[in-house]
Amino acid sequence: QCFLVSVDRIRVRAMAIFIHVASSNFAIDLQTVAAGHRRFVQHPHSASRNRVALKVLPDGMQGQLISSGMTTPFPSTDSLTLLAVLLITFAVLIVVSLRLQHTTAAATARNDFGPYSNVYDILGELYSLGAIRRTKLAGTRYFCRDSRVLFAGVGTGTDSVVAVAAGSMVTAIDISKDMLERCRTQVEATQLASNRAPLRCICQDIMTHREEYDVVVANYFLNVFPQETSRAVLEHLCTLVRPGGVLLIGDFASSTDPILSPVQAIYGGIPALSFWFLAGNAVHTPYDYAAWLPGDMCLVSRLPEGPFHECLVVGKKS
Repeated sequence: QCFLVSVDRIRVRAMAIFIHVASSNFAIDLQTVAAGHRRFVQHPHSASRNRVALKVLPDGMQGQLISSGMTTPFPSTDSLTLLAVLLITFAVLIVVSLRLQHTTAAATARNDFGPYSNVYDILGELYSLGAIRRTKLAGTRYFCRDSRVLFAGVGTGTDSVVAVAAGSMVTAIDISKDMLERCRTQVEATQLASNRAPLRCICQDIMTHREEYDVVVANYFLNVFPQETSRAVLEHLCTLVRPGGVLLIGDFASSTDPILSPVQAIYGGIPALSFWFLAGNAVHTPYDYAAWLPGDMCLVSRLPEGPFHECLVVGKKS
């Protein structure tokens, strides 16, 4: 907290310095601005340079004439450099202080997307042009009547609506109460048929859950963790699948192709950086979940959604 206060003080001081420099080094000759005419002084060695300098400046902003008789564009290069350094420093201090404030306030709620529940689906839809939504719905044929389905890190629950509509007994787990409430609202707003099974929402860490299910769904959930944690969570999810059951993993696609792999890394890295800043997500290239599967699990199929998204269908041996 002391460090956070110090950063805030530095940020305020940087802003004061910036205002002082802006007001002292970049004062405009108001008479020249009001007149709106071009001032030009010939110099034997810089006439052409002056013409170019004046030509690119708008009327009334030609700058100040220094005592040597040369027309100098306004402001000077040194002043611009100083301003650039101050602006960059000020921006970095803002980012660091905001990041520290968020980390301090959300230390006990890491990877909690609750504050962004109202725009989460919209952002995903716009960024992926609908590919994220289609990937989440790719494995819906595994949702059957009376089957027990678990959604780990359910988020807003777009895919859980389909499972409830199919008559599955759905359990939705998330650490965000806001996300769970939005999930419940979406399910209730669909006004499904009377054969709809009840939705069970649980606000808890998925690692503390111990029940078995016919289908376990982890859509865009495992990518929020660092590699070691993500692998541990995947192994735990596999223990929640009953023998003969299915694990569905919808996420950013990974590839070993030397051309496609860097593009996938950039595509997946942009939202990762964004949510690192907003919710403390890990920043990494797309994970290869198929390589982490324990011995009792096997990859049944890959359901690609374009080059950047895929749904992995993983079965558990009977």
